[in-house]
Parts: sequence; structure tokens; C-alpha cells
Amino acid sequence: MRKSVTILFCMAFVSVAFSQKRNNGKVYDEHPAIELAEKTMQLFVTADPALGDYLADDFKAYNGLNPNKDAEGTSKANFLNQSAWWQKNFDYLRIERNDPAYPDAIEYKKGNTWVQTWEILYGVSKETGMKIDIPVHRLFMLNKEGTKVKVLINYFNTALFDKLWESYGPRTNGTIYKSHPYISVVRKMASAQENNDMEGVYAHFTDNARLYDINLPHGEYESVEASKEGWKAFRQSFDIQSIDEWGYPDYLEYEQDQSKVVLSWWKATVKRKADGKVIKLHIHNSHTFNDEGKITRSVAYYDAGKLEE
Repeated sequence: MRKSVTILFCMAFVSVAFSQKRNNGKVYDEHPAIELAEKTMQLFVTADPALGDYLADDFKAYNGLNPNKDAEGTSKANFLNQSAWWQKNFDYLRIERNDPAYPDAIEYKKGNTWVQTWEILYGVSKETGMKIDIPVHRLFMLNKEGTKVKVLINYFNTALFDKLWESYGPRTNGTIYKSHPYISVVRKMASAQENNDMEGVYAHFTDNARLYDINLPHGEYESVEASKEGWKAFRQSFDIQSIDEWGYPDYLEYEQDQSKVVLSWWKATVKRKADGKVIKLHIHNSHTFNDEGKITRSVAYYDAGKLEE
């Protein structure tokens, strides 16, 4: 009996689920509404006076990520002013489809026609050189006649714009030190490399540190253990004659993200064992420290091709 009741319950659930499906319109990948929505944004980036003809008198634009549910939105007049501001303050301004995505027009049986788009917004600030290159998702609701945009809702990450506003005018971002204990750590590591003291080099790294090398494929890095093996292989083929400071290191204690980074420049002189050739390398290192004074990330910049010449 219990099994029968369970089966009947499941059948009833399936029946209810299917009975709840109801068509409320059609979706189009080609539609005059799509042309209207995309034309509206092209007029926006060019600050064309015709933009106003594409907006309803009671037009409103909203930030879809704004947590204020009572936000009044941007009026038609202010939207036109925004268009003029973008055109005045940005070079190379454009809005393009974010391929392979494409826009859809939705004709609702109950309600107005909507268009949803996926785009890339690109521009370069004329004053600061900051580049905007971000994906944007937009929803357009047309008026009942389908001739003008009544509502526009934008979805995009606003973090880049915070950085843009900060780029106007001089701003400090921490303190630069020419003498600091972390600089001393980097100098000691260079001396340890010069004297083939592997323990003296890697003792300053965390176990899960990431070691990047400009000669590796983009985005790839080595673990501490892999770097140790690479160092052993290097010493089998080369003798280090000297590692000398080129200029002087800087320790940067950033306000933003509280990052702690030592930048240093070096001239390394090595001799290839195979033929005795002496090779000079210029090296730039970046070492990121944690609050405990251990290195969590390093990046080495040098021309590895010189070792093969």
C-alpha cells in the first residue's frame, strides 16, 4: 500500500509540474526590436542628437546591480547628458556584440517586447589613458507600440569604474622604502644564489609560493620544489661568477590591498661549462611578502635566450 501511495504521489507531482508549463510569447534572434536596441546604443556612443528620438518621454535607465530597490533610475534628459559625457571624455568609444553571444527579442503575450543583449564596452579615457574593456548585459523594454525604448537595465562590474575615478588627479598609494628588512631578505637570497646555497634561497619562501618566470608560458608558474630542481639543472650547465645589484632595490608597501613588494634589478655573470663562454644577464625581480615576512610570489624578468647564444 505504501509503495502504491508513493507512486501515486510521484505521478501527481509530475502531472502538476507539466500542467504549470505555459507559453507566454516567442523569442527571436532577428527582430526589428533588436535593430532598435542596438541602434540606440550606437547613437549613445556617438552622442548623436537622434538618440532622443529612440527614447520614450518617460524613459528610465537602471543599474541592475544596484541593491536599492527604490532607485528612481536615470531620466531621458540625464541619459542624453551621459551620452555626451562619454563621447567628450573617451577615445575609441564603441559598443560591440560579445561574440559568440547574440541578442534576443522576446514578444510577451502578457506585456511589452523586451530585448536582451550581451556586449563589450570599449573606450580609453582622454585624460588618464585608463582603458575600459568590459562585458555588459542589457535589457531593453520597448513601449507598447514597439517604436521606442521605455526601460533600459544595465548589468556590468562597476569595480573598474572605481579605478577610473581614482585615476583623475594625483593620489598616493603607500610608501616606498630604500632600506627595509624585506630588501635585506632579497639581497641575502641573491648572495645565496651566487654561492650556490639553495637552502639560503628557498628558506624565505612559503611552502605554497608561486614562482613565475617571464620565459614560461603565460600564466604558468613553478612550485618551490620544481624551482629547486630547475636550479640544480642550471648549476650543472653553468657556473655563477657574480650577481651584482643594478641600481638599488625598492620596497613598496601599498595602501591598496596592503601588498608588500620588493622590486630589484641585478646583473648576473655566468660561465657556460660546455664552452667556457661568459654571459651577462640583466634581471628584474619582483617578490611579494606576506605579513610574516615570507615570500608568497615571485616574478623573474630576463632574456633566457642569451643562455643559448
